[in-house]
Amino acid sequence: MKQSFWPDHVPFQTLEEMSVALIEGNEDQHTLTCYRICVFMKAASLLCRLPKKDRKPPLRRHLEQSIKQYEHEIHQALSEIDYLAPPSLVLLQAFLSGALFMQNQGDMSRSWTLTAYASRTLVSLNYQSMGPITLWDETKRDIYGSLYTCYYLDKMLSVLLLRPPSLPKLKLKPTDLVQLNPHLPLSASVKVMVEFAQIQEVVLDILNHANTDNQASITMKLTRDMYEIHHTIKKHQNQLPFRDTTYEWAAIEFGYYALLASVLHLHQRVVQNRSTHEDCVVASRQALIRLVKIQDKINMDANFLDHHPYFLTWTLLFYPLSPFFVLFCNVVYSANLEDYALMAEVTSGVSRFVEMHPSIAEIHRLFSAFLRIVKPVVHNHPNPAVPQHIPGAAAEEIGLTSMPSTTSQAPTMSSNLNGDTNMTQQEVDYPPSQDFINQNAEVVPEDESLWDLIDSQPWLGWMRSDALTENPMGS
Repeated sequence: MKQSFWPDHVPFQTLEEMSVALIEGNEDQHTLTCYRICVFMKAASLLCRLPKKDRKPPLRRHLEQSIKQYEHEIHQALSEIDYLAPPSLVLLQAFLSGALFMQNQGDMSRSWTLTAYASRTLVSLNYQSMGPITLWDETKRDIYGSLYTCYYLDKMLSVLLLRPPSLPKLKLKPTDLVQLNPHLPLSASVKVMVEFAQIQEVVLDILNHANTDNQASITMKLTRDMYEIHHTIKKHQNQLPFRDTTYEWAAIEFGYYALLASVLHLHQRVVQNRSTHEDCVVASRQALIRLVKIQDKINMDANFLDHHPYFLTWTLLFYPLSPFFVLFCNVVYSANLEDYALMAEVTSGVSRFVEMHPSIAEIHRLFSAFLRIVKPVVHNHPNPAVPQHIPGAAAEEIGLTSMPSTTSQAPTMSSNLNGDTNMTQQEVDYPPSQDFINQNAEVVPEDESLWDLIDSQPWLGWMRSDALTENPMGS
């Protein structure tokens, strides 16, 4: 249980107290409704992570029925909760549990709404004004957990949906609220998630205040901060017991490169210096390469999604668009077949999971639309170089089998991208793009309309746009 416990606003001790209160029914109806949301959210998450391959079929069926029952109870309790009740810690915890539940379900808009309720409740309780951490008693433990959970949900979802954040700036550093606990291996992953959110808070400031002074220096510092986070990730990945959470670290690495691509993309827009575009493209490739690796891990472990059904939504829906969109723009600009093939491989991998979740199906639809748009660019480009490592399904999807094949040389990863010059050949086997250079090695003049496209800010609303089949910027 401790191996699977995600540290947040409902710690072990609080979960036990809530569970006992539900069994005995010794609280008022409003409090019990809040407890139902918190306890059933934890129960569903923990049951999902139980290994099922060694369970007998009848027990597996009962576990699946229990999960569905808990999810139904959460929906029911969310409809019964008194949203106008006086602010309290338990109400705050219920809102956050509901937000995490909706995020796991792939409903990011409702998750953002519940996070906004949580943020307002938190402010009403004046928790955002708490100073430096001096005491870790039982109440403070729950408050600190609520603070960092609300913080990272507010920042991540606001960037994802291009909406203003609801939680004001905190007086203390959010990552200081997360304790690394050797008895809870996922605590290291949670701490990195909060570090990501600190980056996204600054991104939101820039997106919401376009005329802020010193934006170039701010985005440059963000890039340096991202490189520091990479060193932190590598350190935790090599430490016991944190290194045992293999799948979570795979998702964290994908999130890191996707967020790095987003930060570099923002820096490029702020400084209006097109020479920074290549670093952004390289980071985007690394994000999608790691997404392919995650898909391969899932395919190799037939039982993985049985006990990690929320993994895809947590991975794909938190950072779905920036790296894919950057490579899309690069293919439009340079007809880079390697990037096109990588996009196709990711899209082919996502297609295996479309029946599992409506939001995954929407992402697949979006990725497929981008591929359809750039397909003529690639197929009409003279002498395209065909990658040798693209699996048959992806190659067939983009029509590579009919193209002539050439051998392309894999690059060495730029040492300034993540501070790690020891990347393996397998990790960086996609060559750098030939942006700004045509097939005759001549510099291509800048096309401002294309740069307007490249400078666009990706957001989750594209997933539900009917205009995508004709124009990815239609929404």
